Amino acid sequence: MARQKAREQRRDPVERSFNREWSWLRFNERVLEEAEDPQNPLLERIKFAAIFATNLDEFFMVRVAGLYRQLEAELPASGIDGRTPRQQIDGVAVLAHELTARHEQAVTQLLAELEPAGWRVRGATELPAPERSYLRRYYRQLLYPVITPTIVGPKHPFPVLPSGALTLIVGLNERRERALRRARTSARKPRRVVGLLPLPRVLPRFVELPHGRGPRTFVPTESILADMIEELFTGYRVLSVATVRLTRDADIALDEEATEDMRRALAKRLLGRRHGAVVRLEHSAELDTVLQRWLSDELGLEAQQRYVGRTLLRCGDLLQLYAASDRAELKYAPLQPLQPLRPRQQSVFEWLRARPQLVHHPYHSFDPVAALVAEAAEDPDVLAIKQTLYRTSGDSPVIAGLTRAAERGKHVTAVVELRARFDEERNIEWAKRLEYAGAHVVYGLVGLKTHCKALLVVRREADGIRRYVHLGTGNYNDATARLYTDLGLMTCDEAIGEDVSALFNVITGATEPPVWRKVEMSPTGLRRRLLELIEREVDRSRPAARGRIVAKMNALVDAELIEALYAASRAGVRVDLIVRGTCCLRPGVRGLSEHIRVRSLVGRWLEHPRVLWLRNGGQDELYLSSADWMPRNLDHRIELMFPVEEPQHREYLSAVLELQLKDNVKARELTAEGRYRRVERRGAALDSQLAIYDYTRRWQQAAPAPERRFIPLARP
Repeated sequence: MARQKAREQRRDPVERSFNREWSWLRFNERVLEEAEDPQNPLLERIKFAAIFATNLDEFFMVRVAGLYRQLEAELPASGIDGRTPRQQIDGVAVLAHELTARHEQAVTQLLAELEPAGWRVRGATELPAPERSYLRRYYRQLLYPVITPTIVGPKHPFPVLPSGALTLIVGLNERRERALRRARTSARKPRRVVGLLPLPRVLPRFVELPHGRGPRTFVPTESILADMIEELFTGYRVLSVATVRLTRDADIALDEEATEDMRRALAKRLLGRRHGAVVRLEHSAELDTVLQRWLSDELGLEAQQRYVGRTLLRCGDLLQLYAASDRAELKYAPLQPLQPLRPRQQSVFEWLRARPQLVHHPYHSFDPVAALVAEAAEDPDVLAIKQTLYRTSGDSPVIAGLTRAAERGKHVTAVVELRARFDEERNIEWAKRLEYAGAHVVYGLVGLKTHCKALLVVRREADGIRRYVHLGTGNYNDATARLYTDLGLMTCDEAIGEDVSALFNVITGATEPPVWRKVEMSPTGLRRRLLELIEREVDRSRPAARGRIVAKMNALVDAELIEALYAASRAGVRVDLIVRGTCCLRPGVRGLSEHIRVRSLVGRWLEHPRVLWLRNGGQDELYLSSADWMPRNLDHRIELMFPVEEPQHREYLSAVLELQLKDNVKARELTAEGRYRRVERRGAALDSQLAIYDYTRRWQQAAPAPERRFIPLARP
C-alpha cells in the first residue's frame, strides 16, 4: 500500500489532471454537438449554435485574456496540470480553431435547413430589384443617420474598436481628382487607404423583408452597408470590403482597499472594458492579405489569434432568428412550470410553518420565491428583509418587492454584488434604485465576491420572532429560472434562520464568522467540511457495503478536493460526478480513479445546481450549495452549503440524481483520455430532464389534497 501511494505521488501532474482551459473548450464542444444533432428541433439547434458563439466570446474575454496576462508577467506553470501559460495558449488555439471550423459548418448547414421551413438568410446583392429597393430605403431612413464612416490616416489614426462590435474594413484607392486636390500638383499619384465603418449597435443585426405569403427573408446589416459602400466613400475607388471583429480583455481590476465609493469606481472602470488588450481577431474571408498583415501589426497579434469566418461573424445574433418565430414544430414542446402545492388563501408564511419546501426550477415555478418577498413587503408583521443579489432579470419581481418593502418603511438590507461579471452595469442600477427607495445597500467584504443565494425575512408572530429563509443554488432571477435548473430550500427552521442572520452580519462586516449550527460558509470552512465529508465516507466504507459519493456541480477544478476523491476511489468508494462544464479530474485510471465516473449533461435547460449526496454508512446525507468545487469559490467567494434534512426531500433529490446517472440521451461520459463520448443507449431512451419533469409532476399529483405534502414515489 505504501509503495502504491508513493507511486501515485510521483505521477506527473499532466497524468493526474486535465487542463482547465482545454476542459472548458470540451464543454463548449458538447454545446456545439447539440447544434449539430438532427434530433433537436431546428430553431433549438440554431439557439445552441448562438450559445456556443457567446460562450466562446466570454472564454476569450476572460480565460484566454488571463493567460496572456500571465505570459506577459512571465509566470511559470500556472495550470492545475503543470503547464505554462504559453503551452496553454497554444493548446487553446488548436482546439478553438478546430471547434470554430466545426461551428461554421454547423451554421452553414442550419441556414440551409431553414430554407425548406420557409426562412432565408440572404446577402443584399443576392436579392431581386424590389427587395434591394426596400433595403435601400431602410438604409437611407435608419442606417445612414447613425453610421460614421472614417478613413485611417495621419489625421485619423487607427481607432479603438469596441470589443465584440462588427466593423466593415474597406480597402480604398483615392480617385485621381482627389489625389490632385490633396497634392495640388499633377505629379501626385492616388494612394491606397483604409476605411472603417462600425455597425450601429442600436439596430437589429438582421433586417427582415416584408414577406406576405412568401418565405421570410433576413438580411445581415453588414451586407446592406457593403452594398451601399460606394455611396459612403465617394472620393475613393473601393477595392475590397470585409467584416472584422475584435475580442478584448474584459477583466476589471479594482483596488477595493483604496476605493471609498466602490460603485462609482466600478462604473468608471466599466467604460474601459470595451478597450482592453485584443486577444482575438475574427474577419471574413474577403479580407485581403495586405489588410490582414496591416491589422495584425496594428493590433500586435500572433497568427494563431486570427480566426477566418466564412459564414457569419458574431453568431450569437442568431438568437434574433430564434426569437422571431413561435412555430411549435421548430422548437422544443413547451413544458409549463409546476406550481408547488399550496392551498388557496394560505399565506406563504403559513405554508412554510407547516413544513419546509423544496423548489426545483424550472420544473417548479419561481413564483413561491417571488411571493415570499412580495408578501413580506406588504405584511405589517414583517420587520426586516435581507437578501443577496448576484444576477437579476431586467424586470425583477424580487427587486420590485424589496423596493416596495423599503418604501413602506421596513428594514431592507440588499447585499448587491457589483462584480458579477457582465452584469455590473445592471447591478449598479439596482443598487441605485434600492438606495433611493430607502434600502440599506452593501457590497460585501473587501476581497471576496458574495456569491451565496440567501433571503431572510424576519417576522413578528404571536409566539415571538420567527425567521423565514430561502437558500438556493441559483440566482434570484425569474428569467433564468425558466432556463436553468436550480434548487432552493424554503424553511423557517430556527437553526438555519440563526445561521443566515449571522451570515448577513458577517457580510456587512459587523461580526466574525460564528460557529455555524447547520450551514457552512466559504472561505472560512466550506473546503474543510467537504474534505471531512469525503474522508468520513472513506472511513465508513466496508467491503460488504462500499461507500458512495454523488456530487453534482458546474465545474471541478480544485486540486485538493480532486486528490481527496482520488483517495476515496483507491479506498473502494464509488464516486459518481455530474459535472456540466470544466472537469480537471481524470477518471477511470487504474490505481488512481478507477471507481470514479464523470458525466456531463447538456440539454434544453442549463444544468446549474450543486448537490452532494453521501451514503454515510447507510444514513444518507444530502447537501445543496451555491459553490462549485473551484479555488475561486472556496477561497475567494462567500458561498454557502446547507443540509437537506426532510426525508421526503432527500428521497426526491436522490431520485433526481439517479435519473441523471441513467440518462442515455443527453449524457456524455468523460474518458481517461479527456474526451467525452455519448452514453451508450441500452433499452429505452431516457432524457433525464424530461423524466424529472414527469417525476415532479407525478409527485405533486400523488399528494393528497388536505395535507398537500410530499408522497415519495417509486424510484425511477
